[in-house]
Amino acid sequence: MSDETAGKESAGTIIPEATKCRSGLTELAHQFQTEIDEIVLAAAKAGRPLSDDDKARREARRAEQRKVQAAFKELAFATLERLNNSTDVVELKGRLDAINGSIGDDLVRLKKVAKHAKVAAKVADGLAELAAVVTSAVLKK
Repeated sequence: MSDETAGKESAGTIIPEATKCRSGLTELAHQFQTEIDEIVLAAAKAGRPLSDDDKARREARRAEQRKVQAAFKELAFATLERLNNSTDVVELKGRLDAINGSIGDDLVRLKKVAKHAKVAAKVADGLAELAAVVTSAVLKK
């Protein structure tokens, strides 16, 4: 483990924890929805419109649902931040940096080869012209 990854978490640790938190939030959101449904259903079974108390309780549950939705977003961002700083990402970045460095070296080498190829092409063109002149001179004799 490098100094850069020391003390960092792995994705294998982060993802199960986030999944567990997400499941808890899903269960909580479902619970609030069940309570809302029960409020509405009780009024319907009694054949009456929602009372002010029913409406207030329903709105309180909806407010709680909104808090759960906000918690989902916070969990997503926190998980992303943890994953971004995880040992897996740090190691992957290191490998990609090494590959990019190698590609950069290959590019420099290929540019040198291209430069030498241009010189060789000019020499070959000059030799071809010289060969044409010599051939023309030999054929005229």
